[in-house]
Amino acid sequence: MQSAADDPSNSRATDEPAAAKEVGAAVRGVSFHVGSGATNLEAFRKAIQLLRDAFDVGTELGFQMDLLNIGCGSCSAAGSPGSVPAAVNSALAGHILASLGAQIIAEPGRCSAESTATLACMAFGVRNSAPADAAPTRDF
Repeated sequence: MQSAADDPSNSRATDEPAAAKEVGAAVRGVSFHVGSGATNLEAFRKAIQLLRDAFDVGTELGFQMDLLNIGCGSCSAAGSPGSVPAAVNSALAGHILASLGAQIIAEPGRCSAESTATLACMAFGVRNSAPADAAPTRDF
């Protein structure tokens, strides 16, 4: 089951376990995804809160919940390279997810690949533009 961290009503996080039970699906855990372009650490904190809510609902419905997939996105979101892991660890500790007895996994994705390559190309032309209401920009 996957829940959207940006669902303003938080309904998906708690409705999906019930929907799974209605159709006889087996639910073992929950996962979330905060995109690698995220620049607000609050998105990770909110996603972990929703993850805990969904985990609790699943347990109440009788599912044997034993997996938390915390996604992760980009390690350099919101500034410094360690800010996302620090925010995630803080949120996990705040919601006492480790005490649930579930396996917690993360998918580092772009986090492990974003600094492994540099792309270089030649610029064959440069155009300076200066809109009246904005700072000058350079188009390549």
